[in-house]
Amino acid sequence: MKKQLTKSEKVAMSITDIAKAVRKDLKAEFGKNIKFSVRSQKFSGGTSLTVKIKKCAIDFIKSEEEFDEEHMDFRLQNPDVYKNLKRRYHRNDIIAVKDEVKERIDGIVNFYNFDESEPMYDYFCVNFYYHGVGGSDIEVI
Repeated sequence: MKKQLTKSEKVAMSITDIAKAVRKDLKAEFGKNIKFSVRSQKFSGGTSLTVKIKKCAIDFIKSEEEFDEEHMDFRLQNPDVYKNLKRRYHRNDIIAVKDEVKERIDGIVNFYNFDESEPMYDYFCVNFYYHGVGGSDIEVI
């Protein structure tokens, strides 16, 4: 287990250094089972980190039953749209990564982040913006 970083240690790291550290940690956590793309961006309002899954072992993909269970409400409320979604799932246009895997990835990224935002007062204070792991066109290995 890594020593928790202080806020000042997190702030001292550039977004480029954070991206390198996240890449290294993801590789240590998942090895060759998942291949990631980790990109950083700088802009006038701050910085952001984007993590996408490029290749993934079948063990980390939701089964058809898990996919159906997750979309149960959607299936009942929008059956026609759900049929199209399910068709895309069967063609592998949609690859659903297991929630536990996403949580582990988010934990690695958030190790380097902090969030002292107060949305009620429209005050945002983060080390970098991160909107969770994504991935389209994931190749199953």
